[in-house]
This record gives sequence, structure tokens and C-alpha cells, in this order.
Amino acid sequence: MIKISSLFAFIGITVFSYAQIDESKIATTQKFDEVITYVNQLYVDDVDSKKLTDAAIVALLEKLDPHSTFISKEEVEDANQQIN
Repeated sequence: MIKISSLFAFIGITVFSYAQIDESKIATTQKFDEVITYVNQLYVDDVDSKKLTDAAIVALLEKLDPHSTFISKEEVEDANQQIN
């Protein structure tokens, strides 16, 4: 939870650092932050925030085009071990 909150704080600070702020991007980031917060607080079972965030990133990139993808840190480490 702390890592996710830190991530969104970083995103928020980064967004506000630009001279021209795109309000729709800020609203979208805030919406995602609210959903994660509600799920963590209100969902009946414990939630793996990292898995949820990774799944959200995968879904987001799938909407762009068939070539964009997200590779988790663990997948990169596994691939690197196979190469070495």
C-alpha cells in the first residue's frame, strides 16, 4: 500500500511539474488512485497490490497496440537467468 501511494505521489508531483497541466490526465490518475485505495480498504479479502497494479498496466498497454507490452521485474530476472 505504501509503495502504491508513493508511486501515485510521484506521478502527481511529476504531473504538476510541467508548465501546462493536462487536467484530464490528472483526473485519470486520481481515479486510478481512488480505485486502488477503495479496493485495498473495502475488498473482503487481502489484495496483492503489486499484482493488481501490474495487471492494470498490462491492460492499459494492450489497448495501445498489439506490440506494446509490460514485462515485470520478475520476468526480466527469469529471462536474464536463462541467458546467463
